[in-house]
Order: sequence, then C-alpha cells, then structure tokens
Amino acid sequence: MHSMNRGPRVLVVLVVVLVVLGMATAAVAGPNGARPDRPFKADFTGTRAIVDDPGRCDTGWLALDIYLDEGPIAHLGMTEGTAEQCVNPATGEITLGEATYFAANGDELYATYTGQVQASGIILVEQTFEGGTGRFEYATGFANEVVAVDGMAVQGTIEGTISY
Repeated sequence: MHSMNRGPRVLVVLVVVLVVLGMATAAVAGPNGARPDRPFKADFTGTRAIVDDPGRCDTGWLALDIYLDEGPIAHLGMTEGTAEQCVNPATGEITLGEATYFAANGDELYATYTGQVQASGIILVEQTFEGGTGRFEYATGFANEVVAVDGMAVQGTIEGTISY
C-alpha cells in the first residue's frame, strides 16, 4: 500500500526552489539587492598640476593631476576628489583617466574616463563609474563632465547616473 503523505517532500522541494530563486535574484541585483539608477550631479572647483611621472604616459604626452576642492555631490555628500590622466598636447586627447571621489562618510567611488580638450580650452570628459568602497563597492554608472580651465584653476559640472 502506498503512503499518501507527500507533505514533507513537497515542503523540501518548495524550500529548495525558493532558495535557488533567492540566490539567482541576489546574483543579478548584487549583494545589496536592487540597484536603481540615481542622478549623479556636481558643480566643482579645484586645481590642476602637471606632474613629473615618467612611464605613466606615452612619450610626448603630459601627465596631469586634478584635485577637487570639497563640495557637495549627489549621493556622496561633501566630497573631495583626485584625478589623473594623460593629455596629448598636440591633439588635446585625454586617455588613461582615473578618478577617486571621497564621500563625506569615507566611502570611495572610482571612475575611469577619456576626454578631449577643445580649442576653446573647455574639457569634455566621459566617466564610467566602476566600484569603490563601502556602499559604492558594486557601483556602476556613467557621467558627462564639462571643465573650464583658468591657469591652474578648474571649475566644472558633472551629470549622469549611478547605481549602487
């Protein structure tokens, strides 16, 4: 005679299915759950410096560092930042850009970028956010940056989206 008591087996199968679905959802969304796109906006000032860093850039290119003054950035609070890049003085092309934003609570957001120095001196940059520390560990996103240069001073805006 066959037993009609399937309750425990059905319960085990149901629990296994729910665990697998939960793991798949976490893998897609990341460890912090769903990561919606959020606006990323900033107005900033800072300074720039041509640095002597042999080997960082191709021969004939300039190694340029930028230091952002403390200022508010959406989702980071009062923020400072550093950036380094290589600039071709003949064409204005910017390559190998790497930036770190230091949020008010100590979390860091990392970005890579490329850009172009315009004949007018305005710099156009495209940033890609690629992780960080703390809440930005799995951050992704994209932003456009417009920078005006006056001697060694810089002033600009950043606008895009970030998910974290």
